[in-house]
Amino acid sequence: ISICAGDLTSLNVETLIGVSRLTYTWSPQSQIISGQGTASISSAPSSDVVFEVIAENSHGCLDTAYAQIWVAGTYPILNLTSAVDSISAGESVRLSVDQNPNYSYVWQENSSLDIDDIYAPLASPKETTTYYLTVSDNWGCSISDSISIKVKKIPCEEPHIFVPNAFTPNGDEINDYLYVRGNGIQRLYFAIYNRWGEKVFETTQQHDYWDGSYNGRMMDSGVFAYYLECECIGGTQYFKKGNITLVR
Repeated sequence: ISICAGDLTSLNVETLIGVSRLTYTWSPQSQIISGQGTASISSAPSSDVVFEVIAENSHGCLDTAYAQIWVAGTYPILNLTSAVDSISAGESVRLSVDQNPNYSYVWQENSSLDIDDIYAPLASPKETTTYYLTVSDNWGCSISDSISIKVKKIPCEEPHIFVPNAFTPNGDEINDYLYVRGNGIQRLYFAIYNRWGEKVFETTQQHDYWDGSYNGRMMDSGVFAYYLECECIGGTQYFKKGNITLVR
């Protein structure tokens, strides 16, 4: 029998032929937690040990059996951490433990984890969440721990959500793209119109951006109108109309 250090295990005697009532004597006595004198004992040995049990019937006839217990030397080491213990809605944080190629990692299923069988998954909770991890070694010995990430709710309003009022799509990689800023947005509709009311851009994805073009042609400098609807984590709504200046 192989067990992990500190684990409770039991040994049970099986009688192979029909006999009258038997009495049992187990040794070593120091390793027995409970059950001495019965057909089943409990033990939690800290090192390898051989158990002996002597069975005696009412006529004084004896038989002896042995069992070897192998004890794993150590449990896996588990030091579960995160870069921060609180984030704002819409943000992510990396959870981590010390990596060991001889360990396996299993996170309790949670849709806000990107992967659930690695030592350092990315967590993107929408609300305060506790994550549970079990680490096992080559012996199958395992240890568990948990970590909680607090999610701070962001108001679904300015200045936490905003659209810049100007941008310069001139290819210098500075303020070349226009998109909606803000954390905690789970759904949106964003549209941009020229001065004649013609729609030149629309998206339902926050990180889609307008590069100042329409139908494959770069627009001239000018003022454009935008329309924005957002739904934030928690179901709150935000609505905004405004103007954007395109500068060449």
